[in-house]
Amino acid sequence: MGRDLVSLLQASEKEALKRNDQFIAGELFLLALADTRQDIGRIARDNGLSRKSLEAAIDAVRGGQNVDSADSEGQREALKKYTMDLTERARMGKLDPVIGRDEEIRRAIRCCSGAPRTTRC
Repeated sequence: MGRDLVSLLQASEKEALKRNDQFIAGELFLLALADTRQDIGRIARDNGLSRKSLEAAIDAVRGGQNVDSADSEGQREALKKYTMDLTERARMGKLDPVIGRDEEIRRAIRCCSGAPRTTRC
């Protein structure tokens, strides 16, 4: 590792301590990057990275939670990442209606269950 990377990692650790985190999350590295005077920091800022907007995004994603385990980042908003809110989709009118589509549903069940194919799936 070079001296610049070590400096960024140390700055990330300081950010974690300020936020009372027990682990260094990836977003804290970006905060450190936004503050560094190294060339990489200048490039990041020139491409739109700002500490203020990044802090707002971090606060929104974290929802006031601290990083207190090694897999805390993966647990954030897990439902939004891996599921669909069918109630919300129904409210927005984005659900495909199933009423009146009995034959299509039976065909899909037959094809997926491995039943003999008498019709094209």
